[in-house]
Amino acid sequence: MKRKLLRGLAYAVDTVFPTRILAALCSLGFGIDLALQITNASGILAEGSPLAQFTIAMMAWLWITIAWAIYGLARAADWIQQRGGLLAARLFRVAVGCTLAMVVAISIGSWGLNAQIGRFATLDTLLFLVANPLLSTWDHMGSGERRSIVLASIAAPAVIWAFCWLLRNTPQLSRDRSPRDLRASWVLAGIVLMGIWMPIAGDLSAQRSASRIESVRSRLHPLVTLASSSYDLLAHEPIQAKIDPESLIALEASWTVPPNTARPSVIFVAIESLRSDVVGLRHQGKLVAPNLTRLAAEGLTWNRAYAQSTHSDYADVCIVSSLYPLRTQRHHYYRSDDPWPKTLAFDLFKQAGYATAIMSSQNESWGGMDQFLNVPSLDLFFDSARSNLTTYTSARDPGFALERAVGAFHAGSLYDNQTMDRTLQWIDQQLASQTPYFISMNLQSSHFPYELPPGTEEPFQPARMDRDVTFMYHPPEKTPLVRNAYYNAIHNCDKELGRLVEHLREQGVLNDTILVVLGENGEAFHENGSVGHAREPVEPALHVATVIHAPNLIAPATDDYPLEHVDVLPTVMGLLDWPTHPNLQGSDLLSDQRTPLSQRLIFHHVNSGAALGDAVQWAGRWKLVIDRQRHSIQLFDLETDPQESTDVAGEHPVIASVLHDVLTRWYDQQLAYYRFPAYYQKFYPPQPPTLTDQQLQKLNAAG
Repeated sequence: MKRKLLRGLAYAVDTVFPTRILAALCSLGFGIDLALQITNASGILAEGSPLAQFTIAMMAWLWITIAWAIYGLARAADWIQQRGGLLAARLFRVAVGCTLAMVVAISIGSWGLNAQIGRFATLDTLLFLVANPLLSTWDHMGSGERRSIVLASIAAPAVIWAFCWLLRNTPQLSRDRSPRDLRASWVLAGIVLMGIWMPIAGDLSAQRSASRIESVRSRLHPLVTLASSSYDLLAHEPIQAKIDPESLIALEASWTVPPNTARPSVIFVAIESLRSDVVGLRHQGKLVAPNLTRLAAEGLTWNRAYAQSTHSDYADVCIVSSLYPLRTQRHHYYRSDDPWPKTLAFDLFKQAGYATAIMSSQNESWGGMDQFLNVPSLDLFFDSARSNLTTYTSARDPGFALERAVGAFHAGSLYDNQTMDRTLQWIDQQLASQTPYFISMNLQSSHFPYELPPGTEEPFQPARMDRDVTFMYHPPEKTPLVRNAYYNAIHNCDKELGRLVEHLREQGVLNDTILVVLGENGEAFHENGSVGHAREPVEPALHVATVIHAPNLIAPATDDYPLEHVDVLPTVMGLLDWPTHPNLQGSDLLSDQRTPLSQRLIFHHVNSGAALGDAVQWAGRWKLVIDRQRHSIQLFDLETDPQESTDVAGEHPVIASVLHDVLTRWYDQQLAYYRFPAYYQKFYPPQPPTLTDQQLQKLNAAG
């Protein structure tokens, strides 16, 4: 029985591999790779089925391929020796041996990098290290990278010798194999691999599929990452590593809460699709948002406030992180093991002794936002997925409905009154313990299709939306009906905001609370043909309401200075007399040192299934938009054309050129920072670019 088993094993080895020596060596390589993956607690195998099965199958197929590649190179060396002589064959073997040894060394180094950041080295990372040796010195490397470099250096001579020996002796050690043997073994393994891969790539959940594909690309094996990143260099515009390290702040920079400063509670209320023009808006003789309008009259209203993006997963997290959403060329789904530094509002307020909470009506799993937001400094994370309450999902929100239908999400959305009930309860608990608190809220009634709890007041009529009204399109003649439905939803969000304000007033703490109400993104109603949000960076989808109510700290006023979401957290920190943390990319807009309006730049990035592009605004007037799907560049004068109906790039070529250069610089440095470990392992994110004196002179002369 034992002899039959051994014969069967030998037959299997001879069927799959060209020689038993190569079978032994490649099986050893497979075993080492598998052991490294198994011992990595946060590795790709930890994600379970089907990625675990695909990872094992892919590594097996990869090592079978390596065995046949070595065999083919050995046969080529033998052919060269027969026709070109022994010297030519030796030179060929040494060249191939050195090349393969370099691949092994890179793989060992890549495993070391994986131990540091959970990802393997990409091709452009290797090119970056060669081109920027000062940023890849021994002192700047992690312990895992140092160990891997030492190991690779020691192993290199032995590896070169081993490959040269294999190339010289493999043809003599191999059994007679036909091309049919090669195709049968290699293709069969490939078919098995593809059978496992198809359910991953063809997953109906776009979010789940994209996340798994990215894991395969960056965390399965060093050679897979090198191959996929090589394709990226051909398929996408190259990322230039042009950030001057002198302009960055080292991660070692310290930040502390100043002693003996006031500790008022702080509440951020983000309302879905809250356009700027709803503040003070009367429709059909009634205020659409009466409570927000009263807060605006008592607080500071920013007339030119802008979301960072037109879709929630990129816009929401900017508010509490003060980080721009542009990280990768592909749509980025956040992961808990993303290697980049972040310092969220919860981290800062917790350090000051605050209780911290998220109170959200939406499922924060959308886009992986919960993976970004759920940090140790967060005391309570309350959203639809964690509430244990009944949720709803609308079939008219097709993207989210599909994710739920295929099991990617296990909860829909909460009605906003459910979220507010839990919020008021938690506030009372903190007031009873005399603990200051920070809350990040999110209200969702105003998300299309604007569904409200049964029995909710709907003052604006008619508001019935037919089936031809969808998330991103409705016939222009039906815009009044859709607007009415939207206003009803905003009115309901405002009612819940009123409950919060009244509760704080009854508890006697309203004036001692910093209350920030803002739109997470906007909503378009056929302005220049655009409908809904999550599309191009058009004005109605970006221009949002923003009010800071803090009577003890700010006098009632309006401000026309342009604000972007990354500025909200630093501005509130300024109200508390806290310095801005170096991990924040926004600035304190109430500071005496804020950038003059003539030099003010704000940036936007969109990457959804419907749009891919960027925009920059200068001085609250000029806006340049790069549409990366249509490969177009447009310039708009928002002062005379707030609907963005006329491209004036041809009339103002100097302004278009300068803003294009600025936007390209911002785009390049964002991608470079998040692409190259030499930046994000040592430094905080770059501050947004500013206008040079020469650029400012050109703009002033042209504008």
